[in-house]
Amino acid sequence: MMQRLVSSRRLVGATLFIVETGERMLLWCEGGPSLGRAVHFPPPLEIGVEGGMYVLVDDGPPEQWRYQFMSETDVAG
Repeated sequence: MMQRLVSSRRLVGATLFIVETGERMLLWCEGGPSLGRAVHFPPPLEIGVEGGMYVLVDDGPPEQWRYQFMSETDVAG
């Protein structure tokens, strides 16, 4: 389960998660050497690591964002 490290505000029947510039976020990583990355909002689109890079997958609300690992062969091809 993903930890929510963002502010929450309640409206009639809905919860909005508002992330402000500079807030820390924990984004889970799929593949590669890391389980997760602690970043500041807005998170970097790409993070270079040994053997490849993590690419931000930001479709959906911020609490569902994650990094997908792309190996050097995936990036070069």
